[in-house]
Formats: sequence, C-alpha cells, structure tokens
Amino acid sequence: MSHKSVDISRLLEDSRERVEFVRIRSFKALDDFDSCMKFQEGHLDVLRSFGFQVSSSREDWMSSEYVHVVLVESQDGNKVYGGARIEEANKGRVLPVQSAISYLDQRIDDFVEQRANCKFGELCGLWNSVAVAGLGIGSVYSIRSALALAIQLEYDQILALCSVHSFKMASNFGFSLIKEIGDSGILYYEGAKQNAHITIQESLQRLDNSDENEKSKIFSLVQNPNQIIEESRNKVNLTIEYKLSK
Repeated sequence: MSHKSVDISRLLEDSRERVEFVRIRSFKALDDFDSCMKFQEGHLDVLRSFGFQVSSSREDWMSSEYVHVVLVESQDGNKVYGGARIEEANKGRVLPVQSAISYLDQRIDDFVEQRANCKFGELCGLWNSVAVAGLGIGSVYSIRSALALAIQLEYDQILALCSVHSFKMASNFGFSLIKEIGDSGILYYEGAKQNAHITIQESLQRLDNSDENEKSKIFSLVQNPNQIIEESRNKVNLTIEYKLSK
C-alpha cells in the first residue's frame, strides 16, 4: 500500500454529510458475510480517499468464529459510516497487531502468548467515513460500543495499536502503553509513516483508569445493549440506536 499527497481539510469539507441518526450494531463475523463486506469496502474506500493505493487486503477475519464486528450505518442500512472489530487471540490465529509489528519487535508475539490463559484479544480495524468526520463515529462511539461488546463476551484484557491521535482517545478508555514492547510502547511503524503506540486495557471488566463518564456509558450498554441515545459532539446532535448482540 503506497500513499500520495492529498488536501485532507479540503477533502473532509467537500465530503461531509448532514447525519442526524445512525445505528451501531454488532455481530459475529462468521454469521453475516454481507455486512463484513460492507465493513471492508467502507474501510478500503476511506484509505483510497486519503490517497493510499491499496493493492490487497486480508479478508480471512470474515470467516473466523473468533471475530466480532461493530458496524455504524444509516437507519435504512444502505450507508456504512464506520466501525471496528474485536479479534480473540489464543485460538491459533495471529492478531492483526502481530502481523503489523512483529517484524519490528518480536516481543509482541511473546506478549500475546503469555496471555493464553485469559480471554484476550485486540480492538482493531477502527475507521469512519469522511462523510461523518468529527462526529465521533469512528472514535468515541465505535470504541465505546466495541468495549461494551467485549465486556459482554467476557474478555479480560484487550490491546490496540494506536496512532498518536487515537492514543489520546484510547487513554480515556483506560488503555496504557505496553512498556515491554518497542521504546516503552512506541515503535516507528513504516506502514503508517508514523509512531505506533502499542496499548492495552488490562482490567476490561472493571474499566480501571477510564474516564468516569465513558465508564458509565459503557456499562449502561452492557446492561442494556439495545437502546436509543441522544448524543452531542462538536456542537452536532446525533441520535444513536445501539443494537449490540454477541
């Protein structure tokens, strides 16, 4: 995958839509191939829109029983705005973060292997369409939904590969740097031309070190995975229908 220069601010301004209602639903990847394809194509479209020349992409996660998907879509389901994936480790599968950075630091493989006795995995594939940039769909709401789902699935710990920007967001959800990897949790990731932050939420069932407001909203979704909530971010009001199923 190569990259060419693009005027990001102009792209966002030209592409932004007026969105007032979205549905965030979850499903096991193996159970809904069509929705997996919507997720994948939407993610690739975003990469292309920012000038990345995508020559190929791994799609093996779509046929794995150890992958769950969070999908953000329009009320009629015709448009996909973003989402994320949760991938379980210790099932003979290599996590995306291992594929991404093991050639830089093989200690990531040891780190994953050492957690074979707990429910452990990765929050990955986080993205949002440029049509909804700035609304929190590809960051706050998708992460919130993914963590609520992971708690329902009884995960003990979950890791995430973050950029400088997304690391700040992840910190609000109690993610911290994995100091044993790279330079105290930071590696220069050639694929993204920037520093990668390797992070983990080590107490997922309690959400230790999370922002109290986020913790409250996540546990609300754990208790009631199907609800409609009015949200406001960056002075934009948004109605979100959550339908989080295992």
